[in-house]
Amino acid sequence: FEVPADGFYQVNPEVGEELAKAVVAAFRTAPTAEVVDLYSGVGVFGLCCAAADRNLRVTGIESGRQAVEFAKKNAAAQGVAHARFFAEEVGRNTRRIRLTRETTVIVDPPRGGMEPNVPRWLAASDAPRILYVSCDPATLVRDLKTICAVNYEIESVRWFNMFPRTARFETLVVLKHR
Repeated sequence: FEVPADGFYQVNPEVGEELAKAVVAAFRTAPTAEVVDLYSGVGVFGLCCAAADRNLRVTGIESGRQAVEFAKKNAAAQGVAHARFFAEEVGRNTRRIRLTRETTVIVDPPRGGMEPNVPRWLAASDAPRILYVSCDPATLVRDLKTICAVNYEIESVRWFNMFPRTARFETLVVLKHR
């Protein structure tokens, strides 16, 4: 995957690859026709899922315009024909993003977590599963409280020691619709 020189990418490639494989494995346990990748960056998670299913539709939403340009390049380089990426803020565009029973949602927000309206919007959706990747346990718990209060429950939790000998780690939480 190509990343802009000043863009974000996991600095521990071995653990980053393990995390991406875990997201794909979670998707494969209950695949849908579409992935909506929120806070998609350069498209790693959604495009990795599409590598396993060439008919998968991928929609990525990311506020960084340069990251979106690289996501489009990465989709072309990976041969993913059904991928669209948009430079938008997730929290300002929830009315335009459609989540159906055929949508798996992947979220990988920045350290501050999702905007306050996004967990409420996700909680009210019909998406069968949400794959939540987080680098901050506090914002993860905050967002999960809202999402799980309505229609979702935690199916699994896995952590990834991205920065050995530090208190920093990545978490993958798989949520399923009740």
